[in-house]
Amino acid sequence: MKRRPIWGLIAMAAVLAAVPLAAQESGTLKNVSFTQENGKTVILIQVDGQFTYEASFLTMPRRLVIDLTPVDRITAQPYLQVNESGVVSVRTGQFKPQTVRVVFDLNDQNSAQTIAAAADGVRVAFWLEGEAAAVKETEPKAPVREIPREEINKVFEEPSADESRLGYFFRASVGLNIFLNPDLTVSRNFPLYGETASVDETYSLKSGLPFNGSFGKYLPIGDSRMKAGIGFSFWKLPSEGSFSMSLPHPFLTNTPRTVAFTETSALKTQMFSFYAFALFPFLEKDNISIFFGPLAGFCSGKYLTLNDWDLTEKSPFTSADVTIINPTYFEDSVSELIFGASLSMELSLGKSIALLLDTKMLYINPIITNLGVRANLLHLQPSLGVQYSF
Repeated sequence: MKRRPIWGLIAMAAVLAAVPLAAQESGTLKNVSFTQENGKTVILIQVDGQFTYEASFLTMPRRLVIDLTPVDRITAQPYLQVNESGVVSVRTGQFKPQTVRVVFDLNDQNSAQTIAAAADGVRVAFWLEGEAAAVKETEPKAPVREIPREEINKVFEEPSADESRLGYFFRASVGLNIFLNPDLTVSRNFPLYGETASVDETYSLKSGLPFNGSFGKYLPIGDSRMKAGIGFSFWKLPSEGSFSMSLPHPFLTNTPRTVAFTETSALKTQMFSFYAFALFPFLEKDNISIFFGPLAGFCSGKYLTLNDWDLTEKSPFTSADVTIINPTYFEDSVSELIFGASLSMELSLGKSIALLLDTKMLYINPIITNLGVRANLLHLQPSLGVQYSF
């Protein structure tokens, strides 16, 4: 019988042995428990597998956060009631695909703490300063790596970027104005040839590109955070004017003539707006966040309308023999309050950069002095932009 090479079998065995090892690269959060030791509340976070951890301290409300990486499974209970040494409760959850987060909810008592890596996880001790600070902590059975108090305080003063998403932000975007009621129609009378003439005026706003910028800050709200700030917007819109005139005959009574013309180049509407906004979290998952909230502010701009014109006529004075020449337009200065709401989605592209998909609904109702009416400028404003956080 021919003997098979033994080296091939050894190589195959090594490959098969590597499969379960690769599957165990990520750890498991097995259990969270607490005990009382020498006047201190000791909370043990048991982890099966190799891992690292990062601690941070958050305020409003007060929380200690410990992130365990790489850990992608949880068998521990999601909630543990403590109510000892300033600790109200402990919560666990999968913060990211390879990160489990353990959150210690703290009350307003003046508690102190130490964090230490143990052989089977992380050991966190809490005590109330002035009551048990002088009691020496019993050494755990497993060897630990104590973190100096100065290092803990430094980490506590600097919340992690993932939790706070950084403090301040600046946004810039460009979008499209979609007016829900784009036409403004009025009728005016004027004397001509001893009778009454009239003109029907229709001003139609076309879609334009609004440019937006805003500056604000993330603010804590419960276990999440909201966005508040101020913004500005500029938009310049083309407007089309359609005019239909009923003109008396210069010699025959009660014989009106209809003359129509349009204007597409001279009419332009432009607006500047400034507003404040407050956006509340609607959905937060991984690197996607959706916010919704109100905004209010002030706008100012220009609105052009027909002011005067000349006409020429020739025999036999039919409608086709009338020509409107030299139309002039009145530039109204308009100012009005803005009310609206914003739905904003953020797609995180990195630590400080996010892609924005934003839709605003804005209600503006300025009075047009030359026409003596208000223009309903209710519109939607979808936009695409970027956000920089710092």
